[in-house]
Amino acid sequence: LDRIPGLTARRSNAFYVRLDPGLAATDQARAIFAACEQSLVSRGATVELALPQAEFTNALGSHVWILIYSLALRALVIGVIGLLGLSAAMGSSVLERTREIAVMRSIGATPATIRTLVLGEAGLQALLGLALALALSWPLSRLLGNMIGMMSFRIPLETVLEPAGLLIWITILGVGGLAASLLAALRAASATIPQ
Repeated sequence: LDRIPGLTARRSNAFYVRLDPGLAATDQARAIFAACEQSLVSRGATVELALPQAEFTNALGSHVWILIYSLALRALVIGVIGLLGLSAAMGSSVLERTREIAVMRSIGATPATIRTLVLGEAGLQALLGLALALALSWPLSRLLGNMIGMMSFRIPLETVLEPAGLLIWITILGVGGLAASLLAALRAASATIPQ
């Protein structure tokens, strides 16, 4: 530390010591670390925190994973709620259109035709929901990333479009939307004319 010009208790608030990568996790590195801390204290500096970079990176990474898992869980819960809403809307739609379905059956519509119409309507609602979600997700993701980054790390988080994640959510939405409306479609297709 004596070779670092201008290192005084009044002029420095942080500094890094870079060691040879082969030395970083050894007892010799810990001894160098302790010597640096002792040298600063002997110069009159108050050492508030002395932390090896590996420990800092590990702690920071652990905090980031906690954020990622909590956000993914929230997204999953919101997705499940959306699919339940779609299922309820399709069930309600089938009940409200019982007469229309009966008329279609009486003029020759097959159960497969009725089922296809109900699933097509659910698919259209899912596509409209996807378009709305894509339009709102980018600005909301940037806002949330900036807010979480500033609260956690004092820097805004970078927003990155991940194609694999987008494809996964589109697949979940498509399969989930069809599964959520399948019961309503089967109920509509099995309705008899007197009903």
